[in-house]
Amino acid sequence: MRLVAILDRCLAVERRAGALYRRFAEVLSGHDDLRAAWLRLAGEEDEHAAAIAIARATVDPAVGAQSHVDGWDEALARAEQVLTRSEQGPVTSLDDQLALALELESTEIDMLRQVVLQTSGQAYETSAATSRHALELADLAARHSTDSRVRLREAMVRAHQRLDTGPL
Repeated sequence: MRLVAILDRCLAVERRAGALYRRFAEVLSGHDDLRAAWLRLAGEEDEHAAAIAIARATVDPAVGAQSHVDGWDEALARAEQVLTRSEQGPVTSLDDQLALALELESTEIDMLRQVVLQTSGQAYETSAATSRHALELADLAARHSTDSRVRLREAMVRAHQRLDTGPL
C-alpha cells in the first residue's frame, strides 16, 4: 500500500478511536475515575492523529506516492472492523466498553503508526509509551470487570506487552 494511503487510513483510525473513547466517557455516570481515564485515552489518540496528520502534510509527494509499506493491510482492517462494530450499536455497559477498547489495543495499530511515522521521517513514540496506553486499559479492566471476555482480552494485552518488552 502506498505510504500516503496508509497514512490516510491510520489518521482515520486514530480519530475514530479518540471519538470512541470520548463516547465511552459520555455514557458513564458516577464513575469519575473511568470518565477521566477514557478522556485521557481519547486525548492520546488525538495526539497520535495529530502526529500522523503532520506526517501526511509534510511527506514529499513523490516519496509518498512511490513508497510502499507492505504487510499492514490486515492490521488496519482489523482495527477498522473493531471501530465499525463499536459505531454500529450502543455500547452501554462498562464491560462492553472495556472489551472493545482492549480488542482495539490488541490490534497492531500502534506498531503500524510507529512504522509509518518513521517511514515518513517523523518522530514517533517509543514502545514504552505505546505499552503504557495498553497497560492502562488492562489495569482498568482488572479493577472494574469480572466479565470473562474482558479478562481474557486483558490477559492477551498483558501477554502481548511481555512479548514486546522481553522478560521482566
